[in-house]
Amino acid sequence: MRQRLVSLLAVSCLLSPSVARAQAAEDVPRFEPADCKIGAPAGASLRCGYLVVPERRDVVDGATIRLAVAVVSGGHPTSAIPVVYLAGGPGEAGSTDLGPMNGLLDDNDWIFLDQRGTGFSEPSLACPEVPFSSAGQTVDVQHAADCAARLADWGVDLSAYTTESSAADVADLVRTLGYTQVNLYGPSYGSRLALAIERQSPELLRAVILDGVFPPQASLYADAPISFSRALRLVFDTCQADPGCRAKYPNVLGTFGHLMAQLHAQPRPIDYMDPATGQTRHATLDSRLFLEVLDVMLYVREGIAMIPALIAITDGGDYGPVGSFLPDVNNYGGAVAVGLYYAVECAEDGPRLDTPTLLGLEELPGVRQDLGFADELAQVCGVWPSTAAPARVNAPVQSDVPTLLLSGRFDPITPPEYAREAAATLPNSFDVEFAVESHVTLSSSPCSIGIARAFLSAPEQEPASACADGGDVTFVLP
Repeated sequence: MRQRLVSLLAVSCLLSPSVARAQAAEDVPRFEPADCKIGAPAGASLRCGYLVVPERRDVVDGATIRLAVAVVSGGHPTSAIPVVYLAGGPGEAGSTDLGPMNGLLDDNDWIFLDQRGTGFSEPSLACPEVPFSSAGQTVDVQHAADCAARLADWGVDLSAYTTESSAADVADLVRTLGYTQVNLYGPSYGSRLALAIERQSPELLRAVILDGVFPPQASLYADAPISFSRALRLVFDTCQADPGCRAKYPNVLGTFGHLMAQLHAQPRPIDYMDPATGQTRHATLDSRLFLEVLDVMLYVREGIAMIPALIAITDGGDYGPVGSFLPDVNNYGGAVAVGLYYAVECAEDGPRLDTPTLLGLEELPGVRQDLGFADELAQVCGVWPSTAAPARVNAPVQSDVPTLLLSGRFDPITPPEYAREAAATLPNSFDVEFAVESHVTLSSSPCSIGIARAFLSAPEQEPASACADGGDVTFVLP
């Protein structure tokens, strides 16, 4: 779920105060057809528009906002119940990301919503004031404060941009488009939003898929060093269980500890090429930056397979390979509307940054002092206008809606333990853990796609999931 605290790579438009304060006299919610700003996938049709909803739901005749919507149809039977895609972040856009459908488009329409504040929705809570990330650099708190001040000057009420408000938006979307029920697919933070919809509007839901599960009771930022340590230690253990990896790297944990101590005591200058510009950039490779590189690698199977080799090569004094990953660190989370990110996180997770929920799991030495995600968020929330969310927002969701929970064993941010916590109060749920996957399985695993299709076709039946136990990490052994 966690995204790097960075601005958008590009902001298509910064909306004026008059746009942000749209006319509220007309009936809301309503759907306004509009030209599509994105292209349809091959073989599919696409229709687009805006869902107009109140900015604040506790104010009569208040300001309205416009949420971008894209409906993709692949020519399947019209009786099929659509799937609403809930983007992650918080702050990612839905209608600009049509990739996650994979093999599911033939079965159902997909509805992509830009949650309030994101993507093409109006107003945009993008923060171009927050400089694009440089490897190893912390967030600039003053720039975050500048963004909040600008949005307030525009008349944007940042307290209205919450998970509960977005859940109400989705309910309005379903009813306004004329559906009796829909399915939900929520990856990463989208799973947290999906659970909020289960809590608030269960009657509108036929089935829900959560992928990279982030339940509301989880204190993700306080847990981050534990989650990262769990995943990295799993890589080390998997390497030691693999004869080839063990022979090549017999003490990868010890090598990691040695390297971290060296980089902490004596950071190294490092050059790398920016693939977007072809220019050489400079960074300082310290223990923090190296952990950021490993964190990015842990998100995908290909990266996991290279971790033991990268640790050994870097410990040997060759910094070229680690430099090749720095553009990925820079770009990590670059499509997030930062204002929406802070609005949600400061209200919902900011008040519990010192209260971990993953108990009994061991941290790797030095990780907490270098992975300062909670510290960074605390600094921003100190200047961001927010009020702590009501206690109900962070309570476990109890729901009878059929729910499929998908988790990758190597996930460094939403570990399988989170899915088990969520499933404990979802009696009609099926929890599937993938042996060699990481964060958000549907984007990379044919096995996951097959399980999801089977579940959507018969949500009351447990889908066959034996394929989730298969596969091995094929370590890179240069």
